[in-house]
Amino acid sequence: RKARWMRIKVQENGKAKVNINLPISLMKALLKITGKLNINFGGKSLQNTLKEQGINIESVEDLNKILDEFGGEGPYKLVDVDDDGDKVEILIE
Repeated sequence: RKARWMRIKVQENGKAKVNINLPISLMKALLKITGKLNINFGGKSLQNTLKEQGINIESVEDLNKILDEFGGEGPYKLVDVDDDGDKVEILIE
């Protein structure tokens, strides 16, 4: 099925702290308007969090290209970090 959502989930000590569901179309529109990629999770930037998982995004254009690719079939799990009860997941569904 066509991927339409980016879901960001963060747990701290096993408890849900963040649960964000963003339409991919809204993300693309916001990136186009702001031209910025300045999202932080637990003190880490989105770029650094993704880079730790082997995904290197240096610019808004890179993220737009990736979002275009995800416009195809899904779901995808971009980030899945689990550290002693602290967990970060970024999914495309």
